[in-house]
Amino acid sequence: MRNHRNVKRRKIVSTVRVFRLGEEPDDAVFWQRKSVRERLEALEVLRRQYIRLMYGTRPRFQRVYKVVQLRSENLVGRPRDLEDVKQLRKRKQ
Repeated sequence: MRNHRNVKRRKIVSTVRVFRLGEEPDDAVFWQRKSVRERLEALEVLRRQYIRLMYGTRPRFQRVYKVVQLRSENLVGRPRDLEDVKQLRKRKQ
């Protein structure tokens, strides 16, 4: 997460350039000149626009998970999972 107090606001300036067919610049070169952060920010903007366009809503989690404390000593499950639970209990003690 970003610390919003230290974020500098940037003004977006629209620029339009006209090229003849076949003389347009390569998009790959444009994106290679951008930093990784700028590319990821652009991707996130596109992702949010797509979700809003397709689903009419903002992106959200598909499921809600709840963490509960185990009370039963008679656990049932895969051996690997049961061993993980035992290890976690040992760490708490």
